[in-house]
Amino acid sequence: MLTNIDYKTAQDILLQQAIPLAAEEIPLVKAFGRITSHDLRVPFPVPPCPQSATDGFALHPADLNASGSLRLVSLKFSDIPHYQLQKGETVPVSTGFPVPQGTGAVIPHEKVEIQEGYLLARYSMKPGSNIKLTGEDFKPGETLLEPGKRLTAGMIAATAAFGINKLSVYRKPRVGILNLSPYHTSKVINRNSHLLPDSNGPLLASLLTRDGAEVEWVADLSDKSLDELNTPQEINLLLTIGGTYAKGKSEARSLLEELGATVLFWGTSIQPGGHNGAGVLGSRLVICLSGNPAACAVGYELLAAPVISRLQGMDPALSRILATCLNDVSITGRNSPRFLRGRASCGFNGWEVEILPGQKASMIRSLMNYNSLIEIPGGKTHIAAGEQIEIIVGARGQSPCFSRYC
Repeated sequence: MLTNIDYKTAQDILLQQAIPLAAEEIPLVKAFGRITSHDLRVPFPVPPCPQSATDGFALHPADLNASGSLRLVSLKFSDIPHYQLQKGETVPVSTGFPVPQGTGAVIPHEKVEIQEGYLLARYSMKPGSNIKLTGEDFKPGETLLEPGKRLTAGMIAATAAFGINKLSVYRKPRVGILNLSPYHTSKVINRNSHLLPDSNGPLLASLLTRDGAEVEWVADLSDKSLDELNTPQEINLLLTIGGTYAKGKSEARSLLEELGATVLFWGTSIQPGGHNGAGVLGSRLVICLSGNPAACAVGYELLAAPVISRLQGMDPALSRILATCLNDVSITGRNSPRFLRGRASCGFNGWEVEILPGQKASMIRSLMNYNSLIEIPGGKTHIAAGEQIEIIVGARGQSPCFSRYC
């Protein structure tokens, strides 16, 4: 078993064990935010034929200069694509619908007058105005969707344009969260209780939901037996909270051994959250996170979030960008990298980041508005306002800033 390893080595070890989950087919209307499992090629051109880009009237190329009146021809919708427009004629067309053959432009309805079956154009039109050409949007054979991409509203709209109403996506990882602290509970307690409310369970459940996982349960050891934890069908990943540090054997490591898990490593070179570990239980990964709130969050972002990305077929590598620090911060020098919580934004001056207050491992305050992590090299004790620093804004498969709605 490896101990006190570099966190990047820990990431590699975990990702070697994380195999993308099987695919499933779901309705297109429920696919937003899901991860594509297969590529999809454009099957036919869009538009499939010349279409109108506005509600208006089709004009023959000889009638674009707005001179004279045009006879209004009334056609059934099914007849319009086959009709050969003649000089001196016009046909009403609707947005997105085919135009007659020989159409030179479409004039918007607000730019004409209709008098006794004839159209009077008040403006000249340029050739091709308000006409969508065949294949102008998508050409056959183009890549429409790539595997491992999070589906956006625009991707779903493009897919629907081809009459597709189902998509193949990776299954969502199913995750269980187990709090090992005997002093914390997720149950309702009164103010005189000797127990403390569990904030880490809801924190992890929120982060997992953000990253596309399904939280199957949040529990403590009073809720789950060893047999239940060993059931392989229920969850793909188990996260434990607390009990990771002891001078002897910690509660979390003892639990892994009781479950019969293979311990992969114990302890990583990060602050906060260096007291962590991981194991494999059958085909399921178990990641043990520190119990301090900030340490729990940092451990999740660096170790668990990349695994969630890999299980969904996404690139798990962390995305890093340069940002200008907005405030002066002094920190305690450590040999291992320190990860501060920041609020990053991109404006006219490029990326900027505010180092948030409440950076102690035991504090929740810095977690309230963070959307990035700031990696401070070991030994560095000060960051000056205006300094360019590197920030982590999530796994590449995720949206920037650790949030779909940032």
